[in-house]
Amino acid sequence: MPPLARAVLAIALLVLAACETVPITGRSQVQLLPESAELQLGLDSYQEVLKKSRVSQDRGANEQVTRVGRRIADATGCDYPWEFTVLDDKQANAFCLPGGKVCVYTGILPITLDDAGLAAVLGLEVAHAIARHGRTHRTPRGSAK
Repeated sequence: MPPLARAVLAIALLVLAACETVPITGRSQVQLLPESAELQLGLDSYQEVLKKSRVSQDRGANEQVTRVGRRIADATGCDYPWEFTVLDDKQANAFCLPGGKVCVYTGILPITLDDAGLAAVLGLEVAHAIARHGRTHRTPRGSAK
């Protein structure tokens, strides 16, 4: 077998071996990192975000984000060590790191208005975590102050 054909076959076998089924949707996707490595990367990134960002001291916002986020996370049946953190920043955004570390910027709260609006945002972020999208989604640039 020619070297190029061997290389193509080897790559194809590696991709097939890395295929996993996404929970809930049943779709197949390639996972090159084991979940344990993703979880550690998520935790490391989360700790870095907390060092560089200003965590909100607004008790009402923190309580709402934690309460709504916890209800959504509990409904998934996924046993990640979920954490929901409000970051004091004007941008209207939120993100989730592998392993269920969810951050919500205070700038999105006036847009979400209430628990239902916040649930729409947090539902998307929780879905990213359980679908293991962390290897492609990044913390928005310029968010850490």
